[in-house]
Amino acid sequence: MGLAFCKKHGETGITPNISVEICEDQSKGSLGKIQDICIVNIKIFDGDEYLYTQENYISKAAFDEAGMNFEYIITCEEDEEKINVFFPETSGMCSACFKEYIISRNIKLHGC
Repeated sequence: MGLAFCKKHGETGITPNISVEICEDQSKGSLGKIQDICIVNIKIFDGDEYLYTQENYISKAAFDEAGMNFEYIITCEEDEEKINVFFPETSGMCSACFKEYIISRNIKLHGC
């Protein structure tokens, strides 16, 4: 987790890997556009050695449209290239803003 300066919350944590579609929905305040968010975990390995899990937040509509899974495993560049073909662009958001966005719109989280 990194740190960011939010106009509303000041110095705060940042939640990375949020689809740009969700970030735009939050910043534009278009109530009701996104009602469900899927958490997609990508487990990164270097050969057989586990490195980390990258948690991604994707709208359910984009998740369903791309026929995505809730978990992917990357062990080589070829695996990463396969995912990059359909995976949506991501960005980051103030963690407090993201939490408020989810709670205030009663957004359902899937795959957690």
